[in-house]
Amino acid sequence: MSHSAPELHGFYLLSRRGFEAELVAEANDITAQCDIAGYAKTTPNSGYAIFQAFTPFTRFPNECQLPKWIFARQVVGILGECENLDPNDRLTEILALLGDQVVNFIIGETPDTNEGKELSGLARGLTNAARQQLKQTQQYLESDRRLPSLHLLVLSGTHIIVGLSYAKTSSKIPGGIMHLKLPQDAPSRAILKLEEAAMSLMTHDEREFWLRPGMTAADLGAAPGGWTWWLARQGLQITAIDNANMADDVMKTGQVEHIRADGFAWQPRRPMHWICCDMIEQPQRITLLMQQWLVEGWAKAALFNLKLPMKKRYAMVQDCITLLQEQLGNTHSIRAKHLYHDREEITVCVLPNKT
Repeated sequence: MSHSAPELHGFYLLSRRGFEAELVAEANDITAQCDIAGYAKTTPNSGYAIFQAFTPFTRFPNECQLPKWIFARQVVGILGECENLDPNDRLTEILALLGDQVVNFIIGETPDTNEGKELSGLARGLTNAARQQLKQTQQYLESDRRLPSLHLLVLSGTHIIVGLSYAKTSSKIPGGIMHLKLPQDAPSRAILKLEEAAMSLMTHDEREFWLRPGMTAADLGAAPGGWTWWLARQGLQITAIDNANMADDVMKTGQVEHIRADGFAWQPRRPMHWICCDMIEQPQRITLLMQQWLVEGWAKAALFNLKLPMKKRYAMVQDCITLLQEQLGNTHSIRAKHLYHDREEITVCVLPNKT
């Protein structure tokens, strides 16, 4: 039996606590680009924002899909908002919004705040209960990937936003939070940023191609060697540039050449596959350095962090990405994300459009 696509009334966005203003600014820009009229609203330090569309829509615009966002970890189309729910029977009102729509997955999530963490148990309980109830009404079909996923954003015991997402529009991970385990022998927690970046900013095929044994990378500001260690684990040969000492375990890999030099002054003797950089420096200066490496052909691809200022963070990020786009044109694809393992920074991955 086929059904018409349900109407969505906007979407909700999840981010790191304290970055709600960036969500609103980004929502205003992205919705303007795809001609969705509406307004964004948020509460400081809530960890989420809502974009309310003036006119409902049934097709989630490509320009609004999660990979297009920098500061959003999750973006989900809104079916409706349930307030003043009866704690003894939340599901009746929630599932009424779903109507006869069949789904293939249910995701219960909360904002990334202390209050949200306290609601995580309720989110899991609602997810399990909704799954069982939808199975009884034959509205849960996990095998059909063409069907949408049902999202329950739990804001309190009586306030839940109900949403739908389709393939590739949103994250299947609750809250878009990628929890990664730090290996015991890792020299620093910095590797978690690189691991998440590879999973979030590259496709499976891109990882298979660009992170394979025998490739080369320069790691600027490498010490003590977290990023270098992770790259070595992928089989790459790394030139680590830093005046400080590298961790012994990093050097024991046999895949690292350590050169004591200034990352802004050093140049490679021959082209490399990757230029990587996690130096603490002004974002515009890092952007110009990465731009130089790519334009001069010293590296084919780049992976780097931009440290965010205290104010005008969204504007700064846009300025840096625009600077890269103006110089690289259509030769490269630029992806940027405020990752879960980032704090006051964003991670940028630049890959050539032709390999």
